[in-house]
Amino acid sequence: MQVLPGVLSGLPKSAIALYGQIRELVMNKATKGSLAFDEVFFTQREIREATRVSHDVVKRNLRFLVDYEYIEARGGMSGSRYRYRMAARGLPTDFSVSLPSPREIERGMQKRGSGAVDGLVF
Repeated sequence: MQVLPGVLSGLPKSAIALYGQIRELVMNKATKGSLAFDEVFFTQREIREATRVSHDVVKRNLRFLVDYEYIEARGGMSGSRYRYRMAARGLPTDFSVSLPSPREIERGMQKRGSGAVDGLVF
């Protein structure tokens, strides 16, 4: 059984999708500029141009990503625009988490002869 990404991270699917696109943008900029991943700054405009996503969608999903600390916001004071960068601890790239099926749990319990499976007690 697979656990949905939004359940694990608390983020909407649209924010997760945008994060993946931002990640690609940052990797391209890092490669071109010979920069480390967390040294690359980007703006909402760059995200819109790279992803062809509307201003409202970018702004709303960036807010989620900043609130959940997957992206860091810089600036924005005294009329300056925000610049963003990827947080050191970003979203995992693989959201699939496998949970044992009821049948696997039952087999594990029968093997061990108890109500414990991999440290879980039932």
